[in-house]
Amino acid sequence: MNLRYRILTINDSAAVRKLLEEQYIPTNHLVKHIGIGNDELRDEYYSRVEPFLRQGNSLGAFDESDQLVAVVVNVEHEEEREKLFDEKALKSQENKNKSAVYRLIKQLGKDDLPVILGTTEYWELKMATVHPKYRRSGVVNELIRRTIELAKLKNIKKLVGSQTYEQPRDNPLRLYVIKRIELGEYIDSVTGKKIFSGLKPPHHVQILYGYDVEKDDDTSIHHKSHL
Repeated sequence: MNLRYRILTINDSAAVRKLLEEQYIPTNHLVKHIGIGNDELRDEYYSRVEPFLRQGNSLGAFDESDQLVAVVVNVEHEEEREKLFDEKALKSQENKNKSAVYRLIKQLGKDDLPVILGTTEYWELKMATVHPKYRRSGVVNELIRRTIELAKLKNIKKLVGSQTYEQPRDNPLRLYVIKRIELGEYIDSVTGKKIFSGLKPPHHVQILYGYDVEKDDDTSIHHKSHL
């Protein structure tokens, strides 16, 4: 598999948005289960691609024809962005599906990351998406490896992300679980219902995971990375 990896720039915004709009919903079991579509994500989620890429922390994989086939958008701490989950958003009746996801993510701790991690020197791994042709090929792991390498160069202390997926036992990147929510048992604070209980293994858990960049002294995980 002959892929080329590089740091993404603002010029890649259109390609990143296109890949997200085509592949994010089908691969995100949480939003797919609750019925959130691209129309609901376009203005509030996909529109954030451009300012995130301006940070110069995100990475993409390109095929032989220079098409973007996988991406991990890495986002640094921003004080105002951490206030997304206000009470109005959490209880919105106009956007019931999104507000239900917000409540779950708040319960996971996503709006308290500086406190949980003990630092503001972290990157949040967001919008990780891969073309179907390259799934289960190791391309996302390679993007994360390169993210670790880049984070070390920029003196970032922690990486953090979330997924609706049981962490496999084989964990070569040494990601660790910070918090885990069993979706079959989770009760929504507004509706009082187990609204995510229909998700099946391995997509039956919501996990907040982390990586200690500052403690990483093992260069073996970077053996294929050349930023």
